Amino acid sequence: MRRCAVLAFCLLFLFFITFPGVMTLFALTTGKNLDRQLKGNFDPVEKPVLNSESVLSKTFQQNFETYFHNSFIGRGCLVTTYNQIRHSLFDENPLSCVGDSLIHEPYIIAHMGIDPYNYNDPKLLSEMENYVGKLQIVSDLLRDRGKSFIVVTAAGKAAYFEEDIPQRYYLMSRGLGAADCLDNIIRTTDVLYLNCDQYLSEIDFRYPVFYKSSHHWSRTAEIEIENAIFDIINRETPFSVETYDIRATIESSVPIDRDADTEELMNLWFSSEETYYTYEIDVNLVQESTNICIQGDSFTSLIARDLFENGHSGIVSNIDYDNAYYVNNECVSLLGHDFSTLDIDKIVSENDIFIIVYTDYNIPGYGYGFIDALYSYLNGITGGL
Repeated sequence: MRRCAVLAFCLLFLFFITFPGVMTLFALTTGKNLDRQLKGNFDPVEKPVLNSESVLSKTFQQNFETYFHNSFIGRGCLVTTYNQIRHSLFDENPLSCVGDSLIHEPYIIAHMGIDPYNYNDPKLLSEMENYVGKLQIVSDLLRDRGKSFIVVTAAGKAAYFEEDIPQRYYLMSRGLGAADCLDNIIRTTDVLYLNCDQYLSEIDFRYPVFYKSSHHWSRTAEIEIENAIFDIINRETPFSVETYDIRATIESSVPIDRDADTEELMNLWFSSEETYYTYEIDVNLVQESTNICIQGDSFTSLIARDLFENGHSGIVSNIDYDNAYYVNNECVSLLGHDFSTLDIDKIVSENDIFIIVYTDYNIPGYGYGFIDALYSYLNGITGGL
């Protein structure tokens, strides 16, 4: 038995040593590259220049090692095989893609309230109290101008896959997470507020909120939350917007819309087996024209897209993090992480409703500065507090 194990190890070692050479010779001989193209974002590694100076300084040797490691023929097949073994046997993804156990590490830390996301820390708690105070002031100032303001929060994927969180995170010091901290404080205000996770729990949502193949919400959860936001608008504000009636549920063995985004980056030979769901909906349109500005993570882009494609009567503006500003699905300007380039006066003047969407991971970023920009602008108009 021991001799067989040693032989198997030697054969495997020889395979990994000879495989790149065989793939390279095949490509040179036939002109066909059979390597697998990996998906994702990769830093370009330039081929080093061979000359006497680079060899004598040893920079060529060092740079060529890095170049060869990232570009040898056969690398894609080997990486895919390694990823498949990790995924099939250990239920993990490559760290470069989405971290341990299919969940990106920062989402785990934020969800569990592990430093630096532990809001039991008096300094962080005070910062959160001050931030929620700004949300209240922004809400009040917009209300004074006949406009409405809604805050939406949602947990990330880690909250729904706690059994897949590696044990080492449970051994770390834990405290109060950002989402729970904001939730505790904002409920003491009169800011219009939707806790998505609480809402989905209360309606006894029967479908997956997340899939292992994606770090985005499932399509069914997205539609339910959009409807909940629209309900708040119709019930709690002077404005009216369309709502959705769910006509039927559709099952699929292949991912729907954004449900495959993580799996596409996993670089596996065989896909995960999951059942995906979406809704067939009827849209209840309204005659009133209401202009809506949404700011937050990628879900805000989806809300804006759905509103626009479902015939919303009014302008739909979307501010994607602090990256870009869209109006009716068309990019108006790139922000370059700088809200000073945004025409806040125009945005405030033309919109009736402002919706801010946070996840537990990006709450500490506090809307990437958009609330601060709104606060400064509105406070300046009113001449101070």
